[in-house]
Amino acid sequence: MGLRSVCFVDMPFGKKPDLASGVEVDFDRIYATAIEPAILESGLEPIRGDRERTGGIIHTPMFGRLLLSDYVVAHLTLANPNVYYELGIRHTARPFTTVPIFAAIHPLPFDVGMVRAISYKLEKGTLTEEAAAKLKSDIRTRLEEAIRGAASKDSPLFQLIPKFPKIDLPHEVTEIFQDQVQHSEQFCRRLADARAKPSDSGRLAALLEIQQSLDDIKTAQSEILVDLLLSYRDVSAWDQMVKLSDEFPDHLKSNVMVRQQRALALNRRNHPGDPEQALDILADLVKEKGADPETLGILGRVHKDRYKELKKKGGVMASAALDEAIEAYTKGFESDPRDYYPGVNAITLLIEKGDPDSLKEADRLAPLVSFAAARRVLLPLLRSHRRRPARSLPGAGRLGERGEHAVVRAGVRTGAGGRWHATGRVQRLQQRRLGIRQAAAQERRAGGHRRAWSHREPECHALLREALRRAGRWSI
Repeated sequence: MGLRSVCFVDMPFGKKPDLASGVEVDFDRIYATAIEPAILESGLEPIRGDRERTGGIIHTPMFGRLLLSDYVVAHLTLANPNVYYELGIRHTARPFTTVPIFAAIHPLPFDVGMVRAISYKLEKGTLTEEAAAKLKSDIRTRLEEAIRGAASKDSPLFQLIPKFPKIDLPHEVTEIFQDQVQHSEQFCRRLADARAKPSDSGRLAALLEIQQSLDDIKTAQSEILVDLLLSYRDVSAWDQMVKLSDEFPDHLKSNVMVRQQRALALNRRNHPGDPEQALDILADLVKEKGADPETLGILGRVHKDRYKELKKKGGVMASAALDEAIEAYTKGFESDPRDYYPGVNAITLLIEKGDPDSLKEADRLAPLVSFAAARRVLLPLLRSHRRRPARSLPGAGRLGERGEHAVVRAGVRTGAGGRWHATGRVQRLQQRRLGIRQAAAQERRAGGHRRAWSHREPECHALLREALRRAGRWSI
């Protein structure tokens, strides 16, 4: 199996009798002459349930394929209750890209009849060459619509319940499919090698070469495409991120992370109309999914960049952009106080604004943000410190032992009257820089938001430099 998207075929195998009509149906012939060729000609990788090569009980790979495969062909002939049950599982998991088919030897049950399905004709249980050619063409047309056309919901559940949540399985569940996992890991190693090139131009050229090796973007595995998108982000290839996401199939374009990263790339590319498009994407995400620290953090960044640009030009709307950035970052932190990134930015911009109310709000946020940082960064550092010499801690070579202890103390110390001083803020930002890589590694091991950190580190450095510049001017 290569890097192409999987199309799972859920169907009976061998020759099976239709109990209602008495006709014996040769399902292997139907698969070999119509279904498999249609899938291959669409640029996908066909997998049949009875040909699954993983170990364990059959239900595990079967259900895993139904939940994970980008595309599914479900064969409904014989009114097999197992297939109907499995179609229900698929419709619960995916709003798009399911293609039901059935032989027209008797009508489908009423509840399944509302599903848009492809029918075909049999002659004494056999699929003729003419009927096979038509069925192959019909399946390929439906798959091509799903791959390259506008996303159309084929799940009655998602049609009836607009915000019905899509099922996302944890990483350890997906590892039952060893072939796909192996190829994905090999691809990730190629991406890592590309990102390790010594120059920006070398990194970008290597990533572009990897993208060209995929041939057709629309039929590549979704996980592969997301990894490539995030690799472009890691080398600040904003224009390439936008262009790559433009080529994604519609079902992947609707993914929340993809939409967030597209908005980030549009804002950083900053072509005419890009920031406005980024704002529209983020506003839609907030409306659809509610407050989220990642979405609101990117939204805050868009407004902050607008503020800096307007301030530089002396624009009268600069203060409004600053207020919008502060509001987005504050809401982002409050939506999930475990993610302190929006909180750090909110405090920074409140200091930038500098009026009494803003400094009072910064006073309110500072201990909350520091506590969140301590939970996420300092506690792992302290546990590591108990096991290792001080100089083996991250950043020891740059700060020295005194700097390390200052970082630890910064997360648990307040000034007189409970007020947080600017020097403590500098140290808290320093602790973020020291711990960010370790926190990211821990999140990867835990299967959390494993990619949400790398693009934040440069901004953290900028915040640190700004804090150092202002350390003697502000008390928060």
